[in-house]
Amino acid sequence: MAKWTEMKPVDPREIQKKRRIEEKQRKLEEQARKAKTMKIKIVAVFVLIILLFIGLGAFLAHRKEKAIQAAARQMELMEIKLVSGSGEFSRLGVFEAIPKGGVKLENPPHIKTASDSRVEVHFATGAKLIVFGSTDIQIQEFDYSASNNEARVVAKLSDGRVVYRCEKNNRFYFKTDRAEIREASSLGGSFEVNRDKTASLDIVISLDIALKVNKFGQQEIPLNPSHALRIDNTGKINTSFVSVSTRDW
Repeated sequence: MAKWTEMKPVDPREIQKKRRIEEKQRKLEEQARKAKTMKIKIVAVFVLIILLFIGLGAFLAHRKEKAIQAAARQMELMEIKLVSGSGEFSRLGVFEAIPKGGVKLENPPHIKTASDSRVEVHFATGAKLIVFGSTDIQIQEFDYSASNNEARVVAKLSDGRVVYRCEKNNRFYFKTDRAEIREASSLGGSFEVNRDKTASLDIVISLDIALKVNKFGQQEIPLNPSHALRIDNTGKINTSFVSVSTRDW
């Protein structure tokens, strides 16, 4: 004989309550999944931004370095000549490509002529520094080293009077070891070297042909790296030429 199972009536409110709980749980799970996805996207965006900044910084640094190198090439020392009063000259060096170890003169030339004999220093841009001696000029030493970008010229003078001229509108600044500074004319002038005193005289040549480089690697207004010319109480001329210096702008 078959048995009948009595079915209890289902309360619709219980069904609705269960459905609401399931729907709420599903929404919470979906929100959690979306939040996790959003966090991953935010982290990825931040990483991408950081990588972009690093790449941009490296690119700008490379451009600035190239611009500085281009400006430095304009300041390169190209030629030093000893010129006699009659116009004859002895070339101390022509620099198109400086060897890494530098160059030295084993037997420096000696010029003994008229009072308008001179030393000419030529730069890549065509700027020229001319130092007039007296009746006797002898280059004792000339050394150019590419490793430290320094060139040195030492010359003897028969007396202590030196006449100078600088082309391309370069500016001269006179500075003694007593820190007395005065600006001289761009066109030229003269001064006396007193051999009876131990004080030496420095001439700092400020060349207007170098270029300022901004953070974007663009060349802007001129900067003035210093080039020193020392004439001491022994009558020697000692010039040091230094390449374009890197500055923080």
